[in-house]
This record gives sequence, C-alpha cells and structure tokens, in this order.
Amino acid sequence: MIIITGPGRCGTSMMAELCYHWKLNIDIGPRLALLDAGYESAQSMIINQSFVKHYHLKLSLDHVEYHKEKIQAVNFEVIKDPQFVVYSPCIEHWWGWRQDLVILYMTRDYKEIAKSQKRHPEMNTPTYRCFPELIKEKEKEFLNVVDKLGIPLQSVMYPDQVKFSWIFPFFKKQFPRLKENECTIAWNEVVRLQASKLDLKQSDSTHQE
Repeated sequence: MIIITGPGRCGTSMMAELCYHWKLNIDIGPRLALLDAGYESAQSMIINQSFVKHYHLKLSLDHVEYHKEKIQAVNFEVIKDPQFVVYSPCIEHWWGWRQDLVILYMTRDYKEIAKSQKRHPEMNTPTYRCFPELIKEKEKEFLNVVDKLGIPLQSVMYPDQVKFSWIFPFFKKQFPRLKENECTIAWNEVVRLQASKLDLKQSDSTHQE
C-alpha cells in the first residue's frame, strides 16, 4: 500500500487526485476547494488522530494495541495522510503491524510551504507549517524514523520534480497494470489545472521536459 504524505502544501492532494483518475483503489476523502487541499484518507486520519490523542494523554502503548486490527484491515492500494509527518510515531505503529507499505513523500522549500499556508485565511490558525524551522524539524524526525525502520520511500520535490517521468515509473512499479497512454491523458488533465499556479509541465508519452 502506498502512503502519500508530506509536511503539507507540497502537492499531496494532486498526487491523490492522480491516483483517483488512474483508477487506483484509493481511500479518497472530499476536496476542500477553499483550501486547495483535501482527499485525506478517512480511515488513516481516524487511526492516526487516535494515536496522537493517546500520546498527548501519555497513555501506554497497551492502550493503542487495539489499532492493530484496524490498521491491518485498511484495504486500499493508496492512502493520503499528512499526519504521518505531523506525528512521526504513527508510521512506527503502522510498520510494526503491516510491512507492505511504500511511502511517496512530497516535500517543498520550507519557506514556500509557510507562504502557501498563510495565503489561505482559513488555515491561519498557527501550526508548524507556518514556521520553516518547525517544518524542517518535523520532516527530519519523520525521515529519520523511516530510515531507521527501512521503509521504502520515494521523495519528490514540489514542484520541480512533479513530472510524469518521475511519478509514473514509481506507481508503475507498484501497480504493473497501469497503462502509460491512459495515465498520460489523466496526468495532463490534472496538471493543466495546476499549471496556472505553478510551473508544472504537461507531459506526452515521450516525457519531454
């Protein structure tokens, strides 16, 4: 199962939308148009929010053991959830109970993340995403955990590496049934919607960039 995650404002929603159009089995939540975001996995969000709550209350791991069955029951090919980065111990629990995980990690210049956060008044409640140094710290914590556990991870820098020739091979490796021509059409449609905001390039089957 692919986990799409990142510190936020990094193209994770775009990747989730692509997965939907590529007809992958993704647990896709609603799009939040005003925030230019959304598509979070409902199952993952519930599980991870519960983990965070347990840690804040300083409960022992015995109290979250019952999540094992819930995590193992998540029956999707792809999920999207930024909480894995917000609270890195979440990925430790998931990996401890199922090791079929592959991470697509979307990242971005930390200052650009903060700027993007502040451009949306609805998101102006102070979070770590408003402060580049805190973003860097969260990212470092998450990547250290992933590296320690040996979880497969593909990192993509947004927007520079958001290219068909980077993204499609990653998904094709996990899902050989994907057809390049069909995926190219969906890619160009999704990227077209983003191109007016960022320097993202549409790509034909020759992957010219």
